[in-house]
Amino acid sequence: LIFYLSSKLTPMLNVINAENYLEQRHITLALGRSFIALEREYWKALETLAYEDGWHNWRDFFYRNILPSKADDMPLASHVRKSITAFLY
Repeated sequence: LIFYLSSKLTPMLNVINAENYLEQRHITLALGRSFIALEREYWKALETLAYEDGWHNWRDFFYRNILPSKADDMPLASHVRKSITAFLY
């Protein structure tokens, strides 16, 4: 009985942990409004990169430096993580 209950609760706990771990922010794409869910560390890095590059907010930096190079076959959040990492190194 304990194993059965823990196997049913584990997926729910993973969802709860993911919600607390990722931060969502809204963006506007060609198809309309959407959002990106990233770890807080990536949001902090994106804000820092934008500030150091002279942008007023992360969205300006995102639309100018990250979004144009996104490949059609790559998920947006993955592309953002990859781009931020490339900018940092």
